[in-house]
Amino acid sequence: MSDDMHRRTAELARQPSVWVAAPPPPGRPPAGRRAFAAGRALLGSLVLLVVPPAVLWLVFGNPVDRIPSGATVSGFLAGDDGDRTRILLFVVVAVLWLVWAVMAVLLAGSLLTVIAGWRMPRWRLPAPVHRMLFGLAGTAVVAVGATGIPSAAAESPEVPVASGTTALQQGTVTVLVGDEHYEYQVKRGDTLSKIARRWLGDADRWPEICRLNRHEHVAAGARLTDCDLIIPGWRLRLPEDARPPGASKPRTPPAATPPSAPGTATPVPSAPATATPPPPQATSAPSSSQATSAPSSPSAAAAPPAREAPPVDAEPVAPAADQDGIRLPSGSIVPWSLAAAISAAATLAWRQRRRRFRPTADTAHVLPAQPLPEPVTAIHRHTLRHPAEPLTARWPYGGLGVNGPGAADAVRGLIITALTDGSPDEPGHRTHVIIDRTTCDDLLGPGVTGWDRLRVTADVTASLDLLDAHLLQRRRLLNDHGIDTIDDLHAQAPAEEALPPLLLIGRAADAATARAAVVLGLAAGLDATAVLIGSWPPGITCTITTDGRTSTPGDQPAQVPATVAVLAQDDAITILDTVRESHTSTPPPATQPVVQQTVSPPTAANPVRLCVLGQPRIEDMNLPGRNVRGKAFELAVFLACHPHGADTDTIAENLLPDVRRKQAYQQVHTNASNLRHGLGRAGGPNPGGYLLKRGTAARYRLDPDTVAVDLWQLRDLLGRARIASGPARADLLRAACDLYTAPLADGCDYDWITAHRENAHRFGLEAHLLLAEDLLPTDPRSASDLLDKAIGLDRYNEELYRAAMRARHALGDTGGVKQLLRAVTRALADLDAEPEDATTDLAARLGSR
Repeated sequence: MSDDMHRRTAELARQPSVWVAAPPPPGRPPAGRRAFAAGRALLGSLVLLVVPPAVLWLVFGNPVDRIPSGATVSGFLAGDDGDRTRILLFVVVAVLWLVWAVMAVLLAGSLLTVIAGWRMPRWRLPAPVHRMLFGLAGTAVVAVGATGIPSAAAESPEVPVASGTTALQQGTVTVLVGDEHYEYQVKRGDTLSKIARRWLGDADRWPEICRLNRHEHVAAGARLTDCDLIIPGWRLRLPEDARPPGASKPRTPPAATPPSAPGTATPVPSAPATATPPPPQATSAPSSSQATSAPSSPSAAAAPPAREAPPVDAEPVAPAADQDGIRLPSGSIVPWSLAAAISAAATLAWRQRRRRFRPTADTAHVLPAQPLPEPVTAIHRHTLRHPAEPLTARWPYGGLGVNGPGAADAVRGLIITALTDGSPDEPGHRTHVIIDRTTCDDLLGPGVTGWDRLRVTADVTASLDLLDAHLLQRRRLLNDHGIDTIDDLHAQAPAEEALPPLLLIGRAADAATARAAVVLGLAAGLDATAVLIGSWPPGITCTITTDGRTSTPGDQPAQVPATVAVLAQDDAITILDTVRESHTSTPPPATQPVVQQTVSPPTAANPVRLCVLGQPRIEDMNLPGRNVRGKAFELAVFLACHPHGADTDTIAENLLPDVRRKQAYQQVHTNASNLRHGLGRAGGPNPGGYLLKRGTAARYRLDPDTVAVDLWQLRDLLGRARIASGPARADLLRAACDLYTAPLADGCDYDWITAHRENAHRFGLEAHLLLAEDLLPTDPRSASDLLDKAIGLDRYNEELYRAAMRARHALGDTGGVKQLLRAVTRALADLDAEPEDATTDLAARLGSR
């Protein structure tokens, strides 16, 4: 038997041996029924076609006779009552005849579909009219329903509200990762894509979460059917590779019920008590007990354990911001008030760096501006989009004890809050912190040194001695003025020495002495208090959770904020270094010099000129076309700061940090196309030119052969001037000074630009200093004018003032030297600093000659 025969035999064997008969076709209705239906349809058609026009003819007469004449219309327009009646009657008759005509046409169409056996297409209104009519109908239905519900609702008995109701705007979702249970804080507007971004590192993986939980019981009596809706109280399972972000809290899963013995009936749980959820709060997050309550989780109300460090192999999680503040990847929570103060400290730190900048003597390398630590940069970036006023709330006098799993993190946050409080213009509000060495090492790590606002003492006894001395001085000053509090002193004697608030930090166990209780008790009215880690019976003790929520016993007054900042040790140390730099001008650790990046001059005869110094712009953009978008200009500035280019991931991470990855990629490509189009409007059509990218894995970069960037020219001129001499050096430096007349991307608050702007500023500053140094022996007037221009660009750099003093002295202008000293003193007062000894000594020496 052939192979083909085997195959045919096998197919026949698989077929059923008994075939099921097809169902009989439905029988036709009896003839009598069909005749009756046809007669009824004919009668109805005749009634619709004959009766309405007959009635209209009998009542209103011939409709043609009702058509108004020209004289009637003129009388109607003139206001004649008789003509007005005739016109209105004609309108009514016309509308009635029109309605009958429409019904007759529809009837005729229906008869044609039956007789001819074909179907007419469904008639639909235009989409805008369709949406408008149905929207009005829906509004009417809602309005009618809303007016009839209150009376019925008032009579109906109370019904327990399920935990999955959409009335809840925030709460917790239990996230299951393998065998681990986590509580994730869900707020209104959260989506599965946000959970995927925080837990999986990729927002586009949200369909995996949806597939794992679709049609599963995510809550008591609820199933996940709509992936666009998640409700507090649900239990979501995540893929095995999920990593918890720092803001999540692991908790113990509910204990499993032991299996019952054979023949033993399983006890039926009693009906749960009716629970009414608290109303959603618009200005504050729910308390711990409210946030963790869930009908299917008996252990949800248990206090969460101390924060654990994320796994080492966890993917990095970007800082997130919400209405409560900024949540860093380490789990630190920075309220908006503290974030604003840290952002101000970051700005002061950059100004301090400008103050102490000196041109490097190395001609082959440059020392780049070291960026601020990542936590500070993230806080500063988010604060630019969400400005907030600094917190001015005071802590209770007499000492405050803090305990709970978030006590240490909260005390770190309190230290940073105190050190960032106040401004140089308000010395009476700049809190000073006193802390003993042991507590300082435990909270901030070993090696932390103090300064005038952070006093680190040997032990708690020394801290109490220092606090006692301050209190005694303040009490004597108040007695001299006959007043009782520091606030009264500021109001009645503003010329007196500023007395800043004092904050003592320590451990309650070390300060559990009678003397500590007495000293802290005397601090009332003297603007001093203490925060002690542990229970403090003489005063108030509050419990702080890992997310910064505070609570006090019922018998103690609640004199503490509802939420406080919580900072992990690493974040607190980096923020403290920035605060120290902003206060004391202490430089950060020196960075390694890097080889200066050079870009070859353009080879094209007429390259397109891209200007990023000052307001970003493309010169000579005369050809017709689309305008360049703001984001496209930001891309141009970013690529100008990166001559060797950047890949799509890097560009999206810096320019579009809050956009989903897929959408960010699309926006990067769109902005790149728009930038290329704008450059083409200036240089002519050049497909694929100006902005280069070859392949999906290639890097975007500006073409140095066809695009001339002023920032690249400034860097090239300064590099060549460092190794040149004579007139050639002066010409190169003069060209560099002409280029730098405004900061990089002036007026544009890009999140990523601070360090790059500082580097460009250093290039321009160095060019002015070097040229003034060369001009001083032969042309002091030009040197003086050049330095005045440089001071206008940077009013904090003392090296500029010292060089300008030498130029004034060369001109014989002794008064100008004194004027420069007063100017630098006023400028540095903004930084709460004074001129260096080198500046004052130089002014004294030159002014005396």
